[in-house]
Amino acid sequence: MWDGGSFRAAGGEPYVFSRGEVIFKPVRFWKSPLTQTTYPVEWIVRTPADLYTVKAVIDNQELDSRQSTGAIYWEGLSDLIDSNGKRVGRGYLEMTGYASPLGCDGGWQLTPHVFIDGQLMTNFGPVAGDRTPHAAAV
Repeated sequence: MWDGGSFRAAGGEPYVFSRGEVIFKPVRFWKSPLTQTTYPVEWIVRTPADLYTVKAVIDNQELDSRQSTGAIYWEGLSDLIDSNGKRVGRGYLEMTGYASPLGCDGGWQLTPHVFIDGQLMTNFGPVAGDRTPHAAAV
């Protein structure tokens, strides 16, 4: 479907990533005791700007909305940590399609919303048919 992304240093111009410049690697997982679904709750994200870790603040942030939307998904507060180990942002990570495929294309979605100094850094999402996450422009 799409991939890409952008980064803007404080006071600088945005740098728009080219396709394939952002790579995600899940490094830690959590298994829901309720649904038995396994979610990656910590990711290494390599960008042209830096190597980051996106890490769940609390692992158990699964939402079971089968009674309303029908979806089971993971959405929660996450930290953005730079390659020096410093927390440089905080945002929300949303992961859908891990418990069961979603309706429209049967795929999954990874959408970290990462904020640095109160401004949205980027959103991320997959390429159709590929379970490797890629970055997506805001």
